[in-house]
Amino acid sequence: MKNNNPLNGIALVVIFSLFLLPAKLFSRINDNQDVAELMASKLKQKVILSDEQTAKVKIILDNYIKELKNNENSSENLEKAKNDVESLLNEKQKAKYDIIKDDFFDEVSRKVLNKS
Repeated sequence: MKNNNPLNGIALVVIFSLFLLPAKLFSRINDNQDVAELMASKLKQKVILSDEQTAKVKIILDNYIKELKNNENSSENLEKAKNDVESLLNEKQKAKYDIIKDDFFDEVSRKVLNKS
């Protein structure tokens, strides 16, 4: 006895298609805002940012990422982003930030450029 229900065939095609889709579609980092949010959260943990500071860092990173993707004066934009983040920090946070800022922005760049 055959089951001719068309929904079974459709369900099978959908399930099979999910296995064929690239893993990149399911990655956590889907666009500029996700990278900015992820990295702002990472900096929050490392430097102990407030929620307000984290929100501002996310905006700075989002702008930097857009400029990075458009290849707009990357070294100038990098320095501006670093300085903009630093301007939000108190002295203790600056001391921690100075240690990690180069590696931090290298990681931001890698995440953005590997996606493109």
